[in-house]
Amino acid sequence: APIMEGMACPAEGIDTDCAEGTYCDAEGDGTCTAHACGDGVVGPEEECDGGENCAEDCTFLSQLIEGPGAFEGGFPEDGSDVYTFSLDAPTQVLAFTGDGEGGCPGDTILTLFDADANEQIARNDDNAAIRPCSQIETILAAGNYRLEVSGFSGAAVEAYTLGVVFTPVLGDNEICDRAGIEDVCAEGLICAIVDGDGQGL
Repeated sequence: APIMEGMACPAEGIDTDCAEGTYCDAEGDGTCTAHACGDGVVGPEEECDGGENCAEDCTFLSQLIEGPGAFEGGFPEDGSDVYTFSLDAPTQVLAFTGDGEGGCPGDTILTLFDADANEQIARNDDNAAIRPCSQIETILAAGNYRLEVSGFSGAAVEAYTLGVVFTPVLGDNEICDRAGIEDVCAEGLICAIVDGDGQGL
């Protein structure tokens, strides 16, 4: 049975055997303690708890991405930048770091989260095309998402450019771009000419 709030708990590991919504405060009084903003432990209703990009209400300080583009950033040692975006429909998302001119200004790590569930979806350290910068390309459902740019081993990156591209994902029998530039087909589908009009379905 879970250990209730205020009762003594094992010292090994956060949340070990404690009831939902509490954690084992091994560095405090050694009891199961309710999560609270400012305790340094990310609780179930918190996005963060402490750190440069965490606001006083334990939500991320972030830059909103409202469409495709290039976004300038930079952070000190052990720092990071956070970006958020929302999707209304299935979309292929391409995000990558660089210097804006085809080069790489530093060793970055790019991490993608489901912002509502606060769960990691993807993470990339080195993009094979522009090492040691980072790139994530994935298809996402409608929802709210968070991108974090950080440095490898906590290294500072004084200035970088985050490129973001959104490409609509089409379903069965939707007219599609055969070049795959304006849109892409959902998994398991291909863009094929079926009636000779030059348009793909």
